[in-house]
Amino acid sequence: MTTADVREIYGLRRMLEFATLDGLRTGTCALEPATLAGPLAAGDRAAAGDDWLAAGTANLRFHAAIVAAQGSTRADDFFRRLMTELRLGFLALVDPRAFHEPYLRRNHDIADRLRAGDLDRARATLDSYLADSMRQVVAAVADAPDGR
Repeated sequence: MTTADVREIYGLRRMLEFATLDGLRTGTCALEPATLAGPLAAGDRAAAGDDWLAAGTANLRFHAAIVAAQGSTRADDFFRRLMTELRLGFLALVDPRAFHEPYLRRNHDIADRLRAGDLDRARATLDSYLADSMRQVVAAVADAPDGR
């Protein structure tokens, strides 16, 4: 995986996740807040058990649940493929806990804003989340022995 791959994956990820938020605003998407509860709880359990691989999986499932609100099996399938590729970037992380732990908390923040119907703040929170995450994964991939 190259840094260009990571940037491309995050660009596509932004398009899919922001499309959901846009659809929530226009009423073309429907997000049942309960669908976010399972991945959030799984992430919390994984963190409590110091299982950062499982925490990363729960994190990706949380974001997949956001994309699923579009009601498109094609978008869901495409997002799953992107997240499978992104996991390759996660392998370059030196400290998975230091990476995943703050994002698990940020997922709760995004979910709270979505439940409250505060789409502007949900979008701003997701925007900074994805920008920060991309920077960290790009840096990890660049620093890996075969990083490009």
